[in-house]
Amino acid sequence: MLGLHAPLPPAPVPAESAPRRDPAGEPASGPTPPVAGNTPGPAERVSRPSPPRAIGTAPVEAERAAEAPYPEDTEQPPAARTALGPRARTEPGGEHGAVIGTRRARTVREVAPVPTVVEAARLAALRGTAGWLRIDPADLRAYVRAPVPERLLVLLLDHTARPGGDWSASLRPFLDWAYSERAGLCVVEAGAAGAAHELRAEVFAALRVLDPRLAAALRRPAGRATPLPHALSLASAELRHAFGQYGGRLVEAWLVVASDGRANVPLDSSLSGRFPPVPVGDRAVRDSLAQAARLAALDRTRLRVTLLVPGNAAALTPAFAEALRAERMALPAPAAPAGAGNAPGSAGAAGEEAW
Repeated sequence: MLGLHAPLPPAPVPAESAPRRDPAGEPASGPTPPVAGNTPGPAERVSRPSPPRAIGTAPVEAERAAEAPYPEDTEQPPAARTALGPRARTEPGGEHGAVIGTRRARTVREVAPVPTVVEAARLAALRGTAGWLRIDPADLRAYVRAPVPERLLVLLLDHTARPGGDWSASLRPFLDWAYSERAGLCVVEAGAAGAAHELRAEVFAALRVLDPRLAAALRRPAGRATPLPHALSLASAELRHAFGQYGGRLVEAWLVVASDGRANVPLDSSLSGRFPPVPVGDRAVRDSLAQAARLAALDRTRLRVTLLVPGNAAALTPAFAEALRAERMALPAPAAPAGAGNAPGSAGAAGEEAW
């Protein structure tokens, strides 16, 4: 018929596919020839999916698991330990952080009154309104604030606990943590030589640990007085202010107290600025324990406290560490110069042990 294709002849069966017979007349084992009409055509063949195959780096992970079954036992490379955290961004219209500049306001809520009036007064002569003040929409200004740190490191340095020593090596792990986490810094100094008032502690705050004032504070020589209660009071006030000002933005704070727990200036003498009557007795030590208990009452879910004690005073601070609820770490005692009075077996060392 016209318009229809003639049916294709069946494909010839290969010789190896034909059944073979052995000399006994039984059919030999071999491939069975296809039966006419049962062989699927091109349109009837159905493709079967290949078996599922793992995607990814399963072999690599298996090899790593075989090499190190406990990944936490493998020390991380230095690059991973010192990697910087995410960079904090400035907050143009935020309500927290120190003011570092101004910019044009985008919303009415973030308008800063004083910079706005100053901007309008600066352009009054150009606008011909020198006799009265006119504020245009272009004059509206907003504050630009410094980024709010998510972590804070508070250092309390008792310089009389390690006279002639350097706190840099002892505080290196904490400074590395603050640097890698981009934490804020607050330093409280007690018993430093050349202080503005030797009966009082001093405090300063910095955005980062790279502040040059920190390097000077770590190497400051010791003075005569030890206003440890006032230093603990300042540290407590700074932490309460940080938790109250930043609220939930402050994720973690770390207080490091480098002291031996001894003090000779009571808190009321530090606040009044008058020398205490002699003898002082244990009033300064009791004030230190009371201020340490106030620090221990802070939110410990976000506050970590570590007490660094010089090796020659490790036996003097159990009560102080218990009041702080702090983790105590003993530091090696500084080497005494040859012929010094505090050498082992000398009178100075015996008096210190008796104290």
